[in-house]
Amino acid sequence: MAQAEQITALKLLLGITDDSKDTIIDFIINNVSDMIFNYCCIDTMPLGLENVLLKMCVDIYRAESLGQEQKQGLVKSISEGDVSVSFCTPTELNEHGQRSFLSDYEEQLNRYRKVGW
Repeated sequence: MAQAEQITALKLLLGITDDSKDTIIDFIINNVSDMIFNYCCIDTMPLGLENVLLKMCVDIYRAESLGQEQKQGLVKSISEGDVSVSFCTPTELNEHGQRSFLSDYEEQLNRYRKVGW
C-alpha cells in the first residue's frame, strides 16, 4: 500500500476529514513503519502487516496526543476523598510506552520477524 493510501486509510479510521493533520499522520506512519522494520529485521512492509501498521498508527495517534502542545499523560493514581487525580509525566510514559506498545502486537509481528545478525 502506498503512503498516500495509508494516509487516506488512517484519516478514515481516525475520523479526520481535512488535511490539517497530514504531516502528523505521515510522521506516525513513518515512525510505526520504522518500529516494525527494526523489530522484524525486514526492509519492506509485507502485505500481511499493512493492517497491523494502520492499527498501530491509530493506537499511537490516540495514546500520544500528537498535534497538541501539551501532552495529557495516563492516569497514575486516583484518590476519592477530596478527589485527586495524578497523571504520568511524559518521561514516565516514554520509559514504559514503546516496549509495552510493541508487546501488544508481538503475536502478529513475530510471524514476520527474521533473525538479525
